[in-house]
Amino acid sequence: MSHPLSRKFYNRPTLTVARELIGARLVRVLDGVKLVGIITETEGYIGEEDQACHARAGGRRARCQCTVRLGTRTFISPTAITGC
Repeated sequence: MSHPLSRKFYNRPTLTVARELIGARLVRVLDGVKLVGIITETEGYIGEEDQACHARAGGRRARCQCTVRLGTRTFISPTAITGC
């Protein structure tokens, strides 16, 4: 993938999107320096029936709201970013 992902990309079944994000590049320009990372792992939660999902049993928290909206774009957890 060599272009920003559209909302159409994300408006598909969650597990399909999660699989297809593997290998995609994350690009950011910071202070004139282009930073690039490759997605090597994803998580995809399929709603309140998913036992691993924060929304199960009505447990939606304010910090998780961005991950449960229709057509949400990628959420990157700051704790998941590691460097070599």
